[in-house]
Amino acid sequence: MRNIMDAALKSLQPEIHARVRAILDALDAKTTMLFLSETLVAYETKASKAITIFENGFDDVIAVLALPEKCRKRLRSTNGIERLKEEVRRREQVIRIFPNWSSAPVFRFASDWFSADGN
Repeated sequence: MRNIMDAALKSLQPEIHARVRAILDALDAKTTMLFLSETLVAYETKASKAITIFENGFDDVIAVLALPEKCRKRLRSTNGIERLKEEVRRREQVIRIFPNWSSAPVFRFASDWFSADGN
């Protein structure tokens, strides 16, 4: 969303934001495609760069529609995962002495698991 808003003119940002939000909140793929086509027609000349960015990431947007409706809102973003990863790193640096032997390997496993991607 942020990339799209950065590419749009300031005067068009509220309108584009509302349209993209409607697409994200759509209940099914058919409604999503309808909203997308309306948005493309409305803004292809006014905000071509923003629309290009949105079109390039559209497959990622509709991938969440395969999930159950109650899970979509949380899982369409990686914020939860990033926050958990950050918290594990913060605690690992603060805690140098663990309360018992069983807690250290569990915490170490979680830390290794999160850092396996190189971060």
